[in-house]
Amino acid sequence: MTVTRLLSKLRTIAAFAYKKAVGEPFVYPSQKLSYCENFLNMMFSSPVNDYKPDAFVVRALNLFLILHADHEQNCSTSVVRFVGSAGSNLYACIAAGICALWARSTAAPTRR
Repeated sequence: MTVTRLLSKLRTIAAFAYKKAVGEPFVYPSQKLSYCENFLNMMFSSPVNDYKPDAFVVRALNLFLILHADHEQNCSTSVVRFVGSAGSNLYACIAAGICALWARSTAAPTRR
C-alpha cells in the first residue's frame, strides 16, 4: 500500500512541477482514469481545455514505464536496494535513489 501511494505521489509531483514550470494552473488527479491516463491528463489538461489521452500514447507510456522499472541494476536501483538493506523506511530509500540520479545529471561533461 505504501509503495502504491508513493508511486501515485511521484506522478502528481512531476505533473505539478511541469505545470509550475510552464506557468499553468495545477490539475488534480482523477480516480476515473488509469495511472498513465491520469498522468497525461494532469500534464496537458487545463481549466479551459479538456485533454482526452490518446489510447496509443497511454499504452506507449505504460510500456515505457514498465521497461524503465525493469531496467536491471542501474545506479539509482542499486542505491535504493543498498539503503533499504540497512532497514531504512521506503521514503528514505527512494530519496537516496533520486539523489543518485541527481548527482549523475549534474556531473560535469567529460572531454575526449
